Amino acid sequence: MTTSTSQILDLARKHVSNGAAMASSARLCLDDAERCLAAGNESNARACALRSLSYSVGIFHEDHQRAVILKLGDSDSIARGATESCRHTSR
Repeated sequence: MTTSTSQILDLARKHVSNGAAMASSARLCLDDAERCLAAGNESNARACALRSLSYSVGIFHEDHQRAVILKLGDSDSIARGATESCRHTSR
């Protein structure tokens, strides 16, 4: 697992149980991220963890912004861009 993936997942884990209005969606996305990581799909794991953060803290929160920067700094994410998805979005 790359450092950026680990850091993004850590940020999502930090906020997933914070009592946000969309906490159940944040949890589903984090669970998806963990499954993707276990399957060796780090790119989708990062995408799901980032979506989890958007549900738990919102896109303007400092930790969400940090995760976006980490994700964009990963050349693999940049190369695949729009092909990344979080399974929760299709439910």
